[in-house]
Amino acid sequence: MSELRLHRVRQDVSVTVYTEHTDHIHPRVLSENLAKDVGTGRFRVSLRKDIYIIYINAEKHEGDIKQVTLSDDGEEQGRSTIEPPTYEQRLEDFKRAEKILCASGSSHK
Repeated sequence: MSELRLHRVRQDVSVTVYTEHTDHIHPRVLSENLAKDVGTGRFRVSLRKDIYIIYINAEKHEGDIKQVTLSDDGEEQGRSTIEPPTYEQRLEDFKRAEKILCASGSSHK
Protein backbone atom coordinates (compact mmCIF):
# COMPACT_ATOMS: atom_id res chain seq x y z
CA MET A 1 0.00 0.00 0.00
CA SER A 2 1.66 3.19 -1.13
CA GLU A 3 0.42 5.85 1.29
CA LEU A 4 -1.81 3.73 3.47
CA ARG A 5 -0.72 2.38 6.82
CA LEU A 6 -3.01 -0.57 7.30
CA HIS A 7 -2.80 -3.39 9.82
CA ARG A 8 -2.87 -6.94 8.47
CA VAL A 9 -5.59 -9.10 10.04
CA ARG A 10 -5.03 -12.34 8.14
CA GLN A 11 -4.03 -13.77 4.80
CA ASP A 12 -4.99 -16.91 2.93
CA VAL A 13 -4.73 -18.14 -0.64
CA SER A 14 -7.49 -15.93 -2.06
CA VAL A 15 -7.73 -12.88 0.21
CA THR A 16 -5.65 -10.63 2.43
CA VAL A 17 -7.55 -8.77 5.14
CA TYR A 18 -6.44 -5.41 6.55
CA THR A 19 -7.93 -2.99 9.05
CA GLU A 20 -7.74 0.59 10.28
CA HIS A 21 -9.89 2.95 12.35
CA THR A 22 -12.03 5.48 10.48
CA ASP A 23 -10.43 8.36 12.42
CA HIS A 24 -7.11 7.67 10.67
CA ILE A 25 -8.17 7.41 7.03
CA HIS A 26 -10.85 9.33 5.14
CA PRO A 27 -13.06 6.97 3.08
CA ARG A 28 -12.24 8.72 -0.20
CA VAL A 29 -8.48 8.52 0.46
CA LEU A 30 -8.80 4.84 1.37
CA SER A 31 -10.79 4.01 -1.75
CA GLU A 32 -8.58 6.03 -4.12
CA ASN A 33 -5.36 4.53 -2.76
CA LEU A 34 -6.69 0.98 -2.87
CA ALA A 35 -7.90 1.44 -6.44
CA LYS A 36 -4.48 2.78 -7.42
CA ASP A 37 -2.49 0.11 -5.53
CA VAL A 38 -4.47 -3.07 -6.18
CA GLY A 39 -6.89 -2.12 -8.95
CA THR A 40 -10.57 -1.32 -9.12
CA GLY A 41 -12.73 -4.33 -8.35
CA ARG A 42 -9.92 -6.17 -6.54
CA PHE A 43 -10.92 -4.99 -3.04
CA ARG A 44 -13.94 -4.60 -0.82
CA VAL A 45 -14.24 -2.33 2.21
CA SER A 46 -16.59 -3.15 5.05
CA LEU A 47 -17.34 -0.77 7.92
CA ARG A 48 -18.37 -1.86 11.37
CA LYS A 49 -18.24 0.21 14.57
CA ASP A 50 -15.85 2.80 13.05
CA ILE A 51 -13.45 0.08 11.90
CA TYR A 52 -12.65 -0.56 8.26
CA ILE A 53 -12.24 -4.20 7.30
CA ILE A 54 -10.52 -4.29 3.91
CA TYR A 55 -10.59 -7.46 1.80
CA ILE A 56 -8.08 -7.56 -1.04
CA ASN A 57 -8.16 -10.28 -3.66
CA ALA A 58 -4.79 -12.02 -3.30
CA GLU A 59 -4.95 -14.04 -6.51
CA LYS A 60 -2.82 -12.96 -9.43
CA HIS A 61 -4.71 -11.93 -12.56
CA GLU A 62 -3.56 -11.17 -16.06
CA GLY A 63 -4.69 -7.65 -16.82
CA ASP A 64 -7.04 -7.64 -13.81
CA ILE A 65 -9.52 -9.81 -15.74
CA LYS A 66 -10.58 -13.06 -14.12
CA GLN A 67 -11.54 -15.83 -16.49
CA VAL A 68 -14.87 -17.39 -15.60
CA THR A 69 -15.89 -20.69 -17.10
CA LEU A 70 -19.08 -22.67 -16.73
CA SER A 71 -19.09 -26.27 -15.62
CA ASP A 72 -21.34 -28.90 -17.19
CA ASP A 73 -24.16 -28.01 -14.79
CA GLY A 74 -23.92 -24.28 -15.58
CA GLU A 75 -22.19 -23.28 -12.34
CA GLU A 76 -19.43 -20.67 -12.56
CA GLN A 77 -15.92 -21.90 -11.87
CA GLY A 78 -12.76 -19.91 -11.35
CA ARG A 79 -14.34 -16.86 -9.80
CA SER A 80 -12.89 -15.86 -6.46
CA THR A 81 -14.73 -13.81 -3.89
CA ILE A 82 -13.24 -10.71 -2.34
CA GLU A 83 -14.93 -11.23 0.99
CA PRO A 84 -15.00 -14.29 3.25
CA PRO A 85 -17.69 -16.81 2.38
CA THR A 86 -19.49 -16.89 5.71
CA TYR A 87 -20.94 -14.54 8.29
CA GLU A 88 -18.87 -16.32 10.92
CA GLN A 89 -15.63 -15.53 9.05
CA ARG A 90 -16.59 -11.86 8.69
CA LEU A 91 -17.34 -11.72 12.42
CA GLU A 92 -14.02 -13.39 13.24
CA ASP A 93 -12.20 -10.88 11.01
CA PHE A 94 -13.88 -8.01 12.86
CA LYS A 95 -12.92 -9.44 16.27
CA ARG A 96 -9.30 -9.86 15.15
CA ALA A 97 -9.28 -6.34 13.72
CA GLU A 98 -10.58 -4.91 16.99
CA LYS A 99 -7.82 -6.66 18.95
CA ILE A 100 -5.13 -5.52 16.51
CA LEU A 101 -6.26 -1.90 16.62
CA CYS A 102 -6.57 -1.95 20.40
CA ALA A 103 -3.05 -3.38 20.75
CA SER A 104 -1.63 -0.79 18.35
CA GLY A 105 -3.39 2.10 20.06
CA SER A 106 -5.44 2.86 16.93
CA SER A 107 -8.88 2.18 18.37
CA HIS A 108 -11.14 4.79 19.90
CA LYS A 109 -13.89 3.48 22.12
